[in-house]
Amino acid sequence: MGWFLFNPRRAAVVTSFGRDAVRLDSTAQRRHHLREKYHEDAVDRVGCSHPMVPSAQRPRGGADSLLQTELDGFQQVPPVITTGMGKFNARINPDGTITYTLQYSRLMGTGAVIFADIDFGQRCNNGGIILFLFSNQSVAAGVNVPPGTQMGPSGEGTGAIVKGTIGAQSIAGPAVQGIAPGDLAAALEALRIGPVYAQVHTALFTAGEIRGQIDEEDKRPGKR
Repeated sequence: MGWFLFNPRRAAVVTSFGRDAVRLDSTAQRRHHLREKYHEDAVDRVGCSHPMVPSAQRPRGGADSLLQTELDGFQQVPPVITTGMGKFNARINPDGTITYTLQYSRLMGTGAVIFADIDFGQRCNNGGIILFLFSNQSVAAGVNVPPGTQMGPSGEGTGAIVKGTIGAQSIAGPAVQGIAPGDLAAALEALRIGPVYAQVHTALFTAGEIRGQIDEEDKRPGKR
């Protein structure tokens, strides 16, 4: 009677995760595959993006680019529990100015707002302030608010619609991330590439109550 020696290092295993099926020919390969799959699933569960593709490999929009996002408390870093929600839409005009509409509602507490801004940072990261959509303070989050920045809705309230057009004079930075105050070209580069987010800061959540990562709309025919 012969003996069969089972060697787990030589055994082939096929694992299936939904649509993915991978043939794994060694224990090391199986472990590596599971580590990668676990990381991907964990990233998807918390809503964080995968590592950014270098800017040279990402499509860039031209003039008249359209930007959009939806804001909520779960995109805050760290996340917050709030009934607040919002929408941000903007257009980068041919002259480089940015025309935008920010709408928010159902903010917690009195709903009193401090300021709203666009920041330079990926999902699940906090970044510096590029520009203010409005501000009720002359210095917000340690940043000098550029002269001419419009005031936000006054008094208390849970929602509002704010519109405006801004240019180079509205760019606040962040200098430590390569965007100097007034550097519109660098700010537009960040907006078009994508690692930027809109945020509304309130009296109850001074670090931000609602936030949304900004995406560039696909303007090709038949696309939304």
